[in-house]
Amino acid sequence: MNTNETDRTHEAEESPEPHPRVEQIMTVLRQRYGDRLSEDEFDEVGEAAKAIVQASEDMRAVELGHGDLPFSVPPYRKD
Repeated sequence: MNTNETDRTHEAEESPEPHPRVEQIMTVLRQRYGDRLSEDEFDEVGEAAKAIVQASEDMRAVELGHGDLPFSVPPYRKD
């Protein structure tokens, strides 16, 4: 992990204001499911949304070279 990624991760953890993308997701979810989910359930979904947004930003931060190929994981087979 390079220094920029580490700095960005710490900034995200220390930042008290919510990420704009998470706010957008939560707004849409409240409009669609506001009558079906409790506040605790929305909080739980909000935490999951934060984790997904953070993971997507972490993935975007990885620079790939022109010749980098996808990584494949062979399936586990119990013989």
